[in-house]
Amino acid sequence: MSGLPQKQAEIWLSDFAECVEAQDAERAANMFSELGCWRDLLAFSWNIVTVAGKKEITDMLDVICDRVGSCGWQIEGQVTTEDSEISAWFTFETEVAKCKGRMTLIDDKCTVLFTSVVELKGYEEPTFGRRKAGYLNKVVKNRRTWLDDREGEEQQLGYGKQPYVVIIGGGQGGIALAARLKMLDVPAIVIEKNNKAGDSWRNRYHSLYLRNTVWQDHMPYLEFPDDWPVFMSKDKMGDWLEMYVKVMEINYWTSSICTSATYVQDSGQWSIDVRRCGISMQLKAKHLVIATGMSGYPKVPEIEGVNMFTGVICHSNRFGSGREYKSKKCVVVGSNNSAHDICADLWEHGADVTMLQRSETLVVRSETFFSRSMYSQESADAGISTAELDLAGA
Repeated sequence: MSGLPQKQAEIWLSDFAECVEAQDAERAANMFSELGCWRDLLAFSWNIVTVAGKKEITDMLDVICDRVGSCGWQIEGQVTTEDSEISAWFTFETEVAKCKGRMTLIDDKCTVLFTSVVELKGYEEPTFGRRKAGYLNKVVKNRRTWLDDREGEEQQLGYGKQPYVVIIGGGQGGIALAARLKMLDVPAIVIEKNNKAGDSWRNRYHSLYLRNTVWQDHMPYLEFPDDWPVFMSKDKMGDWLEMYVKVMEINYWTSSICTSATYVQDSGQWSIDVRRCGISMQLKAKHLVIATGMSGYPKVPEIEGVNMFTGVICHSNRFGSGREYKSKKCVVVGSNNSAHDICADLWEHGADVTMLQRSETLVVRSETFFSRSMYSQESADAGISTAELDLAGA
């Protein structure tokens, strides 16, 4: 009986692959449970899509089956069972990509299917065995060094040569995307308003520590040192991002802002007006990415009589340290992470602080929350990478 779950997973995957190849959307959809869902990250839809129920799954298959050209479906690793569930990772290929997925079966019906691109064919990242040689051990006239090439790229890109991608916002999201594009040899520029990479963290309130663990905060290709703390200071993270931008050779324009962007239909390009270090210029790019974050703009409520208040009023993005509020009465409006941090900082520095809470707030102890997280030292010791955990989470 020990081999039965393995066989069930193999049969389901083989039948599903056959349906996709035969473009039999209805039969493929009937392999899902009534409430089954399919989450796809680029592999089939070339988008981030989740469809639920047999009708939505059928509709998606009707659109994608004739253009994907999938093959090579195989179970990867050990099939796992829990109660009545059978789960397995699998690999497959499309005409343009190598892919990975995961399925969960109950009573031979799929409840959750996940598919994701891992690598683009013909654009494999030059890592490990594909890394570049660098120095060539032979005599070459007018040889250019790495520094020559790097300085030439910085001087040309955005001036004599236009980027393919412009990323507005140079926090960890914009930086991570730029690193991925660099690996694919896609010319990209990051536009960042601050003076240095990492300032989006450094400029926050003095007491801030990251709420995610060190294993969740890894950047692509370059992990934190093994002795770094589980929860790191915002300034430590800022310094890491500054170093990362340099080491990963990202074209990062500091003290720069995007003043406007217009998509030009005729040329299929974005016309992007940028003010860099006080000088106005224009970039042309095929793609424009907005990476300014979900909390980049402060929301300040209108309070009656605020104009008559003689004390200090500031949003959390302007708060520095509780040191300057010793022995003062303070009110913090809000009750999420920043509010709790600021209240604690004020109290630690001798302020009389009150928090105003509008509605219910879920409060979970950090120890309780992360005791259930797979992002842990135990996972790292078992050889499970952050990238693998991210894939499982997706």
